Amino acid sequence: WEGEWGLSSYGGEGEEEEQEEVGGASSESLSALCQAIFVEAFSTRAQGGREWYQFLDRGSKIIVEKLFANRYSPLFTSSASRSLRKQIESGGLETDEFRVTVMGSEVKTFYEVDETELSLNFQVPPLYPLQVIEVHVPSCRMGVNESQWRRWILAQTTLLRQGGDLVDAVHLSKVQVERHFQGIENCFICYCVFHSSSKSLPRLACHTCKNKFHSACLYRWFHTSQKSVCPLCQSLWTTDL
Repeated sequence: WEGEWGLSSYGGEGEEEEQEEVGGASSESLSALCQAIFVEAFSTRAQGGREWYQFLDRGSKIIVEKLFANRYSPLFTSSASRSLRKQIESGGLETDEFRVTVMGSEVKTFYEVDETELSLNFQVPPLYPLQVIEVHVPSCRMGVNESQWRRWILAQTTLLRQGGDLVDAVHLSKVQVERHFQGIENCFICYCVFHSSSKSLPRLACHTCKNKFHSACLYRWFHTSQKSVCPLCQSLWTTDL
């Protein structure tokens, strides 16, 4: 964590003898260790970090917010943008139809099909990752009805709240639109093509009505309803999960 994150070494040699020591370690090295753990926690477990932040009292929240605003959020934002740019440069995201533009803390995606261009934008908030990346839809929504846009936004929001990062969100945006124009139908439980956590497509079909569902959504439906029937036509479900 040295260098980019501005964290000094917490296990190196050459500590000055006059530094205060606690349990054999200097206060400076312990401080650096705490900062490294703090950054690591939000880098790998952002959802857990946000939950911890929500349980703080108001005074502690103000301290944490100032710390992020002045030091960590700009670094997290820069790191997220850099990771996305690497994915773009590697050829893993963009296609002839799908393009991505990164402008600081703002990311714009464009999907062009049959002379129609769809756009979905992402804004990294000032206190990221204390705050979740925001999803914005332009006023012009040609080619897709309002209910479909709402389902896409819901899937994006769920993904980001559960710890998904900027690369995950852009990739989901690409898959959502591609599957839509390829004629792949939504899961009729969560109303999304792409499952927010497993990232799978709806593949389990009812033998009666032929509608398809994500396996995770269908399992949850069976568990909560205590019924082994199709969520739509109510026929007995005969396909194994």
